[in-house]
Amino acid sequence: MPDKVYERQNYLSFLFRTGINFTDRSATVFMLEYKKPGGTVGAWTATTTATAIIDGEAVAIDSASGPVVYQLSSTSQIDVDGNWKFQPYVKFADGSHARGKTVTVHIYERFK
Repeated sequence: MPDKVYERQNYLSFLFRTGINFTDRSATVFMLEYKKPGGTVGAWTATTTATAIIDGEAVAIDSASGPVVYQLSSTSQIDVDGNWKFQPYVKFADGSHARGKTVTVHIYERFK
């Protein structure tokens, strides 16, 4: 992730390592849940990956670390500045589910 993330930015991917070994279980749903500074909550459909681009370089991601990835697709998604909370969510074929660690990211107003 860049040093600063700005509101209305959409050229950005989030990569979270949940610590859940996906090779041991059949994960069927990947989500990135969020909480905006004003309290609104929601979720975006995410994916898992074996390779990610980090600082411009392809990096292999161990599936045992439980990677959940989301690529922003619209400038309306990160629509307000302030502290956002993000938490990966995974659901498995047997109906069980898990969440990864919550991460707070400060979203900056443009030109700050």
